Amino acid sequence: MWEAIELHEIRTFLTLAEELHFGRTAERLHLTQSRVSQVIRELERRLGGTLFERSSRRVMLAPLGEKLLQRIRPHYEGLHAALAEVAEAAGGVTGRVRVGLATLMAGGDRLAEIARTFERRHPGCRVQLVDIGHDRPLLGRLDDDIHLLAIRLPITQPGYTVGPVLTEEPRVVMVARNHRLATREAVTFEDLAGETVVSIPNAPEEIIAELYPARTPSGRPIHRGPRLMSMPEILAHVALGEIVHPTVMSTERYYRHPDVVTVPMPTERLSRSGLVWRTGRLGPAAQAFVAVVEELLARTDDGPGSS
Repeated sequence: MWEAIELHEIRTFLTLAEELHFGRTAERLHLTQSRVSQVIRELERRLGGTLFERSSRRVMLAPLGEKLLQRIRPHYEGLHAALAEVAEAAGGVTGRVRVGLATLMAGGDRLAEIARTFERRHPGCRVQLVDIGHDRPLLGRLDDDIHLLAIRLPITQPGYTVGPVLTEEPRVVMVARNHRLATREAVTFEDLAGETVVSIPNAPEEIIAELYPARTPSGRPIHRGPRLMSMPEILAHVALGEIVHPTVMSTERYYRHPDVVTVPMPTERLSRSGLVWRTGRLGPAAQAFVAVVEELLARTDDGPGSS
């Protein structure tokens, strides 16, 4: 029966294997949850075994599902790339490029200009810049609907390609106007010992460790505080003195609060953001967009922008 398996069933399996959640899988694939369940049951019937272990609380890959995932993912990605190449050869670059913004700061101040340039060069393409929010795992948004993600670096998880760097900029810390650090000319992570910082839901662990380390260089704790979903929420908690917020210098350009001040936070290296995508899953239009990004940023004397 496996000979009758269709491509959409494989795509549904791979998406559920990544999300381990029927609701999020349905959202990504623009299906109903019942349809996702139906596809998976049919796939399991054709293969003759259980692919997922389901309970009322969670979904996990069964051993057979783990084996199928390891064997089929690279072949699916290769097929996706081959079809994209043939489509490009047949009709040139056309289509929509959706660029997700983990934050406005990660996109930088040149992304809109780059999008306009790309659309002039490729009239059959359109770029959409999308605020993806933090209600789902950020890297999980990289599917057939979000092609590229502008996000703070580093990204070290397997299966993702880190492309051009969009921004490089100094770090700062936002504190309440009456906070003990508010009048300092500069602070370090060591000065944050005993302070509380935000918990960012659904961000990759490597980004959290870079922006909000759990300990100072000497080993003293920096506490993790409330899980907050947006910058307005974060600023409100900073203004109340409940948290301090290590971030990047351009944050103040996008978000302000009358009871919050920004203090420089010199570090050995600048904070960077860049474009990230799923390895082997970039279509012709998105590839062309990345090429324009690399070209335009390379033309500037100072490289990536400072926001």
